[in-house]
Amino acid sequence: MYTSKVRRGLLVAVAGLMVLSGCSGGGDGDSAADEPTKTTTAAKEKTGGKDNSIKVDKLDPNDVIAKQTVSMRENPQDTVEFGLQSLTVEGSIATLRLVVTPRFKSESANEAISLNDIYGSGKYLGFYLLDRKNLKRYDIVRNGPKLFASDDGDTKTVNGTPMAAYAVFAAPQDEVPTIDVFMADYWPEFQNVPVKR
Repeated sequence: MYTSKVRRGLLVAVAGLMVLSGCSGGGDGDSAADEPTKTTTAAKEKTGGKDNSIKVDKLDPNDVIAKQTVSMRENPQDTVEFGLQSLTVEGSIATLRLVVTPRFKSESANEAISLNDIYGSGKYLGFYLLDRKNLKRYDIVRNGPKLFASDDGDTKTVNGTPMAAYAVFAAPQDEVPTIDVFMADYWPEFQNVPVKR
């Protein structure tokens, strides 16, 4: 009786192993570990072999082509560093990307500072492009009162910490290779900024 129970147990164990080895597919490359590769390959086939993976930009305050530090008009001891990352044209629009770092001595190190604090309550962002050669100015694209740019109230950071900002303009005409970029009328402009097309 004991022997028949042991024999039944062994048969069940052997059957289980056979089922498991059948599922693993032996060595023909159909194991579960190969599934992500199959999925990735299928995704690439659907997109013509292109890798259209979603990516998220990481804010790198050193990844800038130019930067300047300006003083606030009301409190000159408070400064803001603007780092210009790029001005890129895609179709009919141009997107300006910036790294903005407020350094307000009038505020504590843990104080939240927004673009609204930098530009003043109730004022719009001062970004604009100026093509001096063709005498054209490009302001931020808007839909009524809504600017196609970083929200000045919600875009904020801790004092002394960089934050990303952007603004969208109509693409500069006349195929200009460079253009001047202003943060505001009262601060020096970035001159001869490359227009990436």
